[in-house]
Amino acid sequence: MAIEELIDPTFDRAVARTVPSTSGESPLPGKPLIVLFYAPFSAAAMYAKASFAQLAAANDGHAAFAAIDAGEHRVNALKFGIDEVPMILVFEAGAHADTIRGVLSAAELAPALARFL
Repeated sequence: MAIEELIDPTFDRAVARTVPSTSGESPLPGKPLIVLFYAPFSAAAMYAKASFAQLAAANDGHAAFAAIDAGEHRVNALKFGIDEVPMILVFEAGAHADTIRGVLSAAELAPALARFL
């Protein structure tokens, strides 16, 4: 699964997609959104982005994966208190559900995010 690259104007729309839909007879559950906040100048954050991409590929369809450059798109970085990169925020049902700080390999991220996958 490809990682959606978010910018400040598209961030809220992506989070809104995690809210379950109740249109029609069968409700459609929203998928969790797992967002990596990174900065391209940070070697650690770029390593984390590669690990994040591996996890996204291994979990195709179970959750939505997105990334946002926290240096360039400061509105949401400030809104969620991103004070270091990399940092992962998870959203479920339109709300912030979890935070993971620091550099983790794909093998380390998988158990940390297991309940959302």
